[in-house]
Amino acid sequence: MEHEQNIQESTISVLLASDFPVLRDGVTQLLGNSPDVQVVACAEAENEVLTLADAHKPLVALLDLNIEPAAIAALIGGLSSRRVAPLLLSDVVDDARALELVKRGVRGIITRRASPEMLCKSVRAVALGDTWISRRITNKLVQSYQFGLQAELSQAAQAVAAPGAVALSTVAPTQAQEPSQNRFGLTRRERQIVEALSEGMANKEIATHYTISECTVKHHLTRIFDKVGVYSRLELLVFAKHHGLVGANPAA
Repeated sequence: MEHEQNIQESTISVLLASDFPVLRDGVTQLLGNSPDVQVVACAEAENEVLTLADAHKPLVALLDLNIEPAAIAALIGGLSSRRVAPLLLSDVVDDARALELVKRGVRGIITRRASPEMLCKSVRAVALGDTWISRRITNKLVQSYQFGLQAELSQAAQAVAAPGAVALSTVAPTQAQEPSQNRFGLTRRERQIVEALSEGMANKEIATHYTISECTVKHHLTRIFDKVGVYSRLELLVFAKHHGLVGANPAA
């Protein structure tokens, strides 16, 4: 779905949501100093956010609301479903909550102590489809994925080893057993890129590994996001784990 911009095409539109008038005014002025970023609406409370998102169709929603974790998670889900990139401004997000918010669809978490330059960079990053998550949280998500995959493989191995079980290699593939990748229409190259992401490779590393440009990698990622219905690399990682998009032979 294309975003409808009410401002010039090159400008990143931002919906700002905060309980604090001083913060709303300060961040609006700060972002306004960047020629490519503009706050198009300000929400003073949780119940205004999705209404304003529908009205203004921003690329990014910068959230600083003093509400319950379940409420912020639901709000992030609502924004993600509208293809608005949620960026959380907070100093009190622990690792466990950060992981849960990433799985819900948050595209970035930035501290209130960040410099104006870093805040603008984070807005640009999530607007372009990237993520603004600390390396520590990213690593924990990858570890969580790897642990889950290993557990599933262990269970499968135990099932095969059980009395009367048939070796998986002897079972002829049926239509129902076709690789999950085929259900989503992924090409061989797209499956390779999903596999590379699951191994923690960055765009530059993927480009080098497959002798393609970083621009081509980004193009493949955009197509993959559209095909499976996710909005970021981290969402894709979680989706791939749950739908069996990794672990098989991507070259097949």
